[in-house]
Amino acid sequence: MATSNQQNVVQHDNAQLIFNMLKDSIPIFDGYSNNLSKFLRKSTEFYNALPTFL
Repeated sequence: MATSNQQNVVQHDNAQLIFNMLKDSIPIFDGYSNNLSKFLRKSTEFYNALPTFL
């Protein structure tokens, strides 16, 4: 059985690994959130324009 100190080290390594994976995929997230905000803006414009068509 691992001591609590060893477990903390393992948890830290896992957290570092996950953080590095996230950091590497941040450009993808940036692009995605950028596209998402554009899409939301467009759909808001569309939604606001609907009454003129109805």
